[in-house]
Amino acid sequence: MKSLKIATILLVFLLAAMVMVPMASAAPDKIKTDANFVSVEKATSVANLYVQQISGSIQDYSNWKGATVQKATTYYDLNGKESAYSFEVLVNGQYAGYLMVSATRDNYPVLEFSKGKTPDREISTQTEARELAATVAKSQQASLGSGRPLYLGATFFYMEYPVEQTGTLKSATQTSQDKILVDLYEKKIVDPKKVTGSGNTVASAELTAAQSEARAVLDQKAIQKFQQQKTQEAQAEWDAIDRLDFESISIRSDLSYSIATSQNLEKILSPEPPYYQWQYGCSPTSGAMILGYWRNQGLTRIPSDTDSYHGDPLNHELADRMHTCYNPQYCIGPLYGLTLPFMIASGINTELDNYQYGIADSQYGWYAGNVWFPSWNDFQGEIDNERPSVLSMWHGGGSEESLTSPYGDHSVAVVGYIVSDMGQYLKIHDTWEPPQLHHIRYNNWWAAMNTWVRSRSYTITSSTGSNGKVDPIGVNSVPAGTQQQYMITPDSGFIIDDVLVDGSSVGSVSSYLFSDVTADHTISATFKENLPAIVPLCPAGTPFDATQYPQNWPESDPMTFQCNWDGNGRVYISGEPSVLNGVWADDGFTITIQPSGATFDAVPHYGCQHNILELTGGMTPGLNSFTLIVKNWMGLSMSYGSSTGIGTDQTPYIIEVNSPALVSQATETSTSKMPPFVTGNETGLLVNGTLSL
Repeated sequence: MKSLKIATILLVFLLAAMVMVPMASAAPDKIKTDANFVSVEKATSVANLYVQQISGSIQDYSNWKGATVQKATTYYDLNGKESAYSFEVLVNGQYAGYLMVSATRDNYPVLEFSKGKTPDREISTQTEARELAATVAKSQQASLGSGRPLYLGATFFYMEYPVEQTGTLKSATQTSQDKILVDLYEKKIVDPKKVTGSGNTVASAELTAAQSEARAVLDQKAIQKFQQQKTQEAQAEWDAIDRLDFESISIRSDLSYSIATSQNLEKILSPEPPYYQWQYGCSPTSGAMILGYWRNQGLTRIPSDTDSYHGDPLNHELADRMHTCYNPQYCIGPLYGLTLPFMIASGINTELDNYQYGIADSQYGWYAGNVWFPSWNDFQGEIDNERPSVLSMWHGGGSEESLTSPYGDHSVAVVGYIVSDMGQYLKIHDTWEPPQLHHIRYNNWWAAMNTWVRSRSYTITSSTGSNGKVDPIGVNSVPAGTQQQYMITPDSGFIIDDVLVDGSSVGSVSSYLFSDVTADHTISATFKENLPAIVPLCPAGTPFDATQYPQNWPESDPMTFQCNWDGNGRVYISGEPSVLNGVWADDGFTITIQPSGATFDAVPHYGCQHNILELTGGMTPGLNSFTLIVKNWMGLSMSYGSSTGIGTDQTPYIIEVNSPALVSQATETSTSKMPPFVTGNETGLLVNGTLSL
C-alpha cells in the first residue's frame, strides 16, 4: 500500500488554515498517557489541511475551497478509548459535509469524507436509537444511562448505552448486560451473543458450505497480521504529518494558488450504478445496485426497479437468493437484515442464472468472485474496467476473540476511487443516506471481501476498406448480454457503399447496433465515391425522321452509338440527360449492347412514354456499343423522342444513376403492371436471340 507523501507545498496551507480557521472543540480533554493518542488540536489541523487538499484536487468537492471546519463529535471504541473525531465542513457558515479524523495513530489520519451527515447528528436517529435501547433495558429491569457514540471502522457508527440493574432477581432464562449497543445506520440492537447464523429456517447445503468457508478463511492470525500492517502504515502517515515544521513557515494570506498541484488519480463509473436505499439488508441492496448497473448496460432481462427508491423487485429477489434474514417472524434484533458475506456471490450468480445470464454451462457466462483482504489493485482494476463491486466489511465492533462471528458486517457498492497524497479512498453507495458523495479510506476495517461481477465476453471484429472508417475498429470484447453500437463514417467525397454484418448485407447504414450479444460477430464496411445522382454518358441515338417510314413499315433503320461506363451506379435509357424518365416512342424500340450481346425491349408497344428501361445487366465497364431500332408493332407511324410523332421533344440519353432513391423509384415504375404484348412475345431481356425473363 502506498504511504502518505505530503508535498512540501502543503506546509503553507496547513499553517495558514490553522491561523485562519478557529479550532472548535469542547473543553480541554484530560491529559492522555497513550503515546498514540491524537489530540483535538492536532486533529483539527489535519482536518483543515485535508479539506483544502480535497477541494483543490477533487472536482466533486471543489465547493469546499476556502471552507472552515468545526469539531462535531468525539467517538470511542468498545474499550472506552477515543477512536475518531468528526468535523463539520462549513462553506460561508453553511453545512457542506463532514470529515472523519482518527483519534489514534493506529489508524489512518483521515478515515471518511462525505457531503452527507454522520448518523449521530440526526435527531430522529438518536431518538430511535435510545427508544430501542430503552426497550431492551426495560425487559432486563434495568435503567438506561447516557449514550456515547462509537466509531468502529468505515461506516460503523454505533451508540453505546450503559445499563444499571434496578429490578429484583431475574429468572434463570433472563440475561442482563452492562451496556447496550445500537447500530445507528441499520437502527437495530447489536448483540454478538445472539448472532449465530443467517436466520433462515432451512439450512441449505449452499449456506452450510459458506459457513464452513468462513471458519476456514477467517482465522485470528490472518486478521492480526493485517491489523499490524495497517497500524504500521497509519503511523508512518502520522510521522509524515509530524515532520511539518509549522514555526519555520512564513504565513501567507494569499491562498489563491491551489493544492491541486498535488498528484491524484480519480476514476468514477459513468454512468454510476443506481442508488437504492436499504431494504431487506445491505448486501441485497448493494447487489441490486450492481445488477441495476449491468441492466442499464444492456442486460434488460434483469427486472426493472418498479420501486426506484429501493430497487424492488431486484432487491427482494436477491435477498431470497442470498438467504438474507428479513422475515420478521424469524429475524429479531441483530438477525434482521443479516447476510453471510459468502452468500453474496452465490446469490448474484443465482439471480443472473434465473434470467439466462448464469454461469452453469448456459448461453451467458458470469462469475462473481471473492477476494480475501482485497488489495487496492483489485478495486482499482474493477473500476478501471467499468465494473462496480460489492465491498463487505466485517466485524465492525467485533473483538479479536470472536472474529468468526458475522457480527457487525456491512456491504456497500463501490463505484469509484481516488488516489492522492492523502492516501487511497473508495467512493461508495452506502445504502443508507440519500444519494451523496461518500468516500472511505481503503483498509479502514478489520477484514473485508470484494465481490465482483464479470461477464463472459464475446468478440466483435470490425474492418473497413479505404475511404472511410468504422468505430470502434478492430477486435472488441463485449460483455455477454450487453450491446455495442458501431458508427460508419465515409471520408469527404465518399459515401457508404455497403455494410456487411456476419457476412450479410444490411445496406448502406451509417450505424449498426448489436443488442443482447450472445455470440461472436463481424462487421465490415465499404465506401465509394460520392458521385452526382445522375451522370449522362452519351446521347441515345441519332436524329429520327418519322416521315421516312410508311405506316406499315415494320422497323426503322438501326441507330448506332457508343459510350463509356465506369462501372458505378446503374444504367438506364432516359428521355432527358439529367432526369430519370421514360422515352417517347411509337410503337416501341429495342437496344442491343456489345460486347455483352444483350437486347432490351421497351414496352408497352404502342404510342406512349415507355416505362423506365434499365440497361445495367447488359453493360460492361469501359466502352459499350449500342444498336437502337424503333419498332412499328401496331402498323402505325413510327416515332422516337417525340410525343406527337412530329419533330423531336426529347434528346434521349444513356445515363448512370447513383442515387438509391432514384433507383428505388425506377424499380417501382419498371415493375408496374404492363399491357399485354400484341405479338404474343413477352417482356424481358433478349440475349443472343434468347428470351431471359
